[in-house]
Amino acid sequence: MPLHTRSSKTFVGSETAAQDVYGIGVRVGLYLQGAGMILCMLRSRTSGAGVKLVSGSITISMLASWTVLASNMEFSPCEAYLVLFLLTAMLAPGKMVLFNVDSLVGEGLGLCAIFVTELWMCAAHGWLFARLCITLPELGTENVAFFFAKVSLDGWFRVFMLVLCVLLDWPTTLLWAVKVVQALQVSIAVFQRGSSRMTEDELKKANIYDMVSPLRKLFQKQFDTAIVSETEVQAYWTWLEGYEARVKFAIKVGVPLVLWIFAVTTVETTIRWNNLTPSNDLGSPGQLIPFITGICIFLDGLLVVCRPRARAESAAW
Repeated sequence: MPLHTRSSKTFVGSETAAQDVYGIGVRVGLYLQGAGMILCMLRSRTSGAGVKLVSGSITISMLASWTVLASNMEFSPCEAYLVLFLLTAMLAPGKMVLFNVDSLVGEGLGLCAIFVTELWMCAAHGWLFARLCITLPELGTENVAFFFAKVSLDGWFRVFMLVLCVLLDWPTTLLWAVKVVQALQVSIAVFQRGSSRMTEDELKKANIYDMVSPLRKLFQKQFDTAIVSETEVQAYWTWLEGYEARVKFAIKVGVPLVLWIFAVTTVETTIRWNNLTPSNDLGSPGQLIPFITGICIFLDGLLVVCRPRARAESAAW
């Protein structure tokens, strides 16, 4: 039976959200888009151009719909939770690609999109666990979600997540935001002078996830007092920078991949546990458009991975 003819008395959850926010086409499309962005970052340790804009713009559009539904009290807490968690996984590739400092040149708009989205997501999580889990109507759902097990959204889990938001998420997001603003200033400065490369000082300022500088300062004091040759010191710094590149690449790809797997599990399990009935009509434009978009982004990422490497690029591995 078509979705619009169902009786609201028997429909579990929000019909609007089931059609427009987490229908089969929207969900699978977002899964494919996330997988495609992860594939784009697999190419090398310096790839990922364009991922920030794709990740940020998609997440902003979904967050806008989520905010309208939440403001109008038009969906249940479990639906609000699963959509936010799906968007968290979608945002991860855009944040992790910031490890590639060189990719910030010419990517000011994408950096702005990631910046706005991260702050919006941070506020949305706080709003969800502070108020929405209590005030939103349950709409016939079980009001439970997946978090390694079945948890109630109005019990200890809500308090636990709210504490995490206050003590961990908000402070780290504010520190991250300050660094992103600095990186954005550098990106604008490079753009204004018509250059495609940053200076040494600009690279340091734009390095949002700097892992080497703290270790360099720590060990420099020991090198100053120890009997170590200059050659040995330089060899150590070279090894440290190479180690940083390998660790950054592992985090850049590993974190989005783990979040993507966990998001798919969370969303699909939460839908099943709450007896939600999302739209399965791929013929409707609202489902077909994001589904086709997801296929295109996934195929683009696949082609990036399969493209033959140049020698210089292969050496970067």
